[in-house]
Amino acid sequence: MKTISNFFLNCIFFLFGILNGLAKATPPAPNGKTTNGPPPPPPGLPINDTIFYLIVFAVIFGIYIIYKRKKESEISA
Repeated sequence: MKTISNFFLNCIFFLFGILNGLAKATPPAPNGKTTNGPPPPPPGLPINDTIFYLIVFAVIFGIYIIYKRKKESEISA
């Protein structure tokens, strides 16, 4: 068992060493936005306009989980 773990660790270190050696010295420069999309929303507003649907889905999912656990506890009792 110890031989297998030593072999595994040696392989991992070897692979990370190769990846480190192949890495570039400096990361590439980020590309700027070239398209004019819609402006960002003002502070205080939700980023996504469908937050209402997310909340409704979360409530329905919570009710489902409570019902499922209640049913499982009735079966096991």
